[in-house]
Amino acid sequence: MNLSTLKVIKEINNNSHDLSDAIIYKTSIYNASCKNEIEISNVILDKMTNTSNYNIIHNHEFISVKDVNQQRIASHENLNFVLLHYHLDISQFKPLNMFLTAVELPNHFLSNVLKIYSNLLNCLQELETSDICYFDLSAENILVDDDCNVILADFKHSLHYSNNSNNFEYLLEKSVENLTQYTFKPIEIHLLHYLTKVNNSPLSYSSIDEITTYYVENMDFLKHFPKEFQRNYYHESVAYLKTLYLHKSKEDILSLMRENWKTWDNFALSVLFLHVFEIANQSFSLNETIISEMIGLIKENLNAVPSKRTTTLDTKTEFDKLFHKNSDWGFLHRIPKNKMKKLYEFL
Repeated sequence: MNLSTLKVIKEINNNSHDLSDAIIYKTSIYNASCKNEIEISNVILDKMTNTSNYNIIHNHEFISVKDVNQQRIASHENLNFVLLHYHLDISQFKPLNMFLTAVELPNHFLSNVLKIYSNLLNCLQELETSDICYFDLSAENILVDDDCNVILADFKHSLHYSNNSNNFEYLLEKSVENLTQYTFKPIEIHLLHYLTKVNNSPLSYSSIDEITTYYVENMDFLKHFPKEFQRNYYHESVAYLKTLYLHKSKEDILSLMRENWKTWDNFALSVLFLHVFEIANQSFSLNETIISEMIGLIKENLNAVPSKRTTTLDTKTEFDKLFHKNSDWGFLHRIPKNKMKKLYEFL
């Protein structure tokens, strides 16, 4: 039972049409995830002047059990509950996957994807500047409106990189433990998941081989690469994990792993949009266009070794260069509309 969705109420000031007056109330159990979301929201509110791209908590208040639907919490009487206040009106926004599958024309689809990708790079870069790793990027958590404005939703698994290393490592371990989606995570996060959920003994040769074999065989983004690349990815992953983590405890691995946090959101964004751009390239035959160049740029962010991945800032710089050097956008209008059916089949 997900008690975080027990109560959703929308209030709009009757004397104003300003959407900033909209408040969403959500009831939640006051657990570690809820506390973390509140703390992350406070960091964003404190460090950022514009928070319109983040569906964060602006206020919260503790409530008694009697204020919550009694029938649904009968078995949770000893828990603390909190009423969370969100100030963004997201009624005109859709999850990214729903937004993309509703676009009818190829040129609109591609131009929208490029805008959304650029906006997301900006959002993630702003979070990184505030020492925050979003850490839960997925098509469901990215909300998009008709103008391709984006909102990142759900910060309960996010990480704040602060001087308190023990707290960061604790939150990282808890976030990995509670995540339900690992499709967009790099190899080291899968390693941590293994140590948290499967075997927390010091890392052995056989464990590294097991983790890496599973990763290479099951991560969908690697299917966009030739078999030789996949084999090389396996060997690079094994070498990286053995060099840094072999025979080390989970605690030592957490301490070493925290230095990689700035690569994780860009990795997730790249996995997500590699799929979108590759499917578009195959469906619309877009070789030697900005789309094929985008695929090359994105692939640089997916290296098995964190130190070889491109930062969000560098990716944004290179994306801007690509965008401005490409003056021929006529290909967008030469794609037949009936090609969209092929794209939807794979998207």
